[in-house]
Amino acid sequence: MEALITERIENELQEIAEIKRISSNSQTGISNIRVQLGDAITEVDSVWSRISDKLAHVEDELPDGASALDLSITTTGAETLLLGFT
Repeated sequence: MEALITERIENELQEIAEIKRISSNSQTGISNIRVQLGDAITEVDSVWSRISDKLAHVEDELPDGASALDLSITTTGAETLLLGFT
C-alpha cells in the first residue's frame, strides 16, 4: 500500500512549495496522509485547489482496485489536510 499509493501521493504533493509538512500512516487496505501548510500562508483556498488538482492527477495513476481519494480539509489552528482512502 505504502509504495504503490502513499508514496506516489506524497511525491506529487511535495511539489507544492506552501506545504510545510506531510505525514502518513498506512495499513493494509487504508492510508491516511496529513498535509500541513506553512504558517505564513494566508491564501489557503488557492493552495487547497492546487492540492486537489495534484490528487486528481495522481488518482489516475493509482493501481486498479484503489478506491477514490477522499479529500477532507480540517482547520486546526494551522491549515491541515486530512486525506484518507482505502
